[in-house]
Amino acid sequence: MTDQELLELAAKAAGARETIDHKGSTHYVMPESHEYWNPLTDDGDAFRLMVALKLDIEFEGPRGVRVNYVDAQGRLCTVEQLVLADPNADVRRAIVLAAAEFGAEK
Repeated sequence: MTDQELLELAAKAAGARETIDHKGSTHYVMPESHEYWNPLTDDGDAFRLMVALKLDIEFEGPRGVRVNYVDAQGRLCTVEQLVLADPNADVRRAIVLAAAEFGAEK
């Protein structure tokens, strides 16, 4: 899945709206903001996404992160991500992966 597809599904889960800029690029904006939203690159956006979806993050030693969430049917779901060279980027990606799975169910 591409980063754009991940963002699209995560935006769906978070209630962000899609907008197209003058160059034809797709971006997402949260309802309470007029700024572009990208939790893959912005720690604050990833944190707000984590809180909005009530994601639970667990670190598995120095090289792994697990994101748990409860789906629409009440089942516990888990996304795991390796933490390598850039821990912040890897944790953001794990959050977005979980949000994308959540958004795919909507």
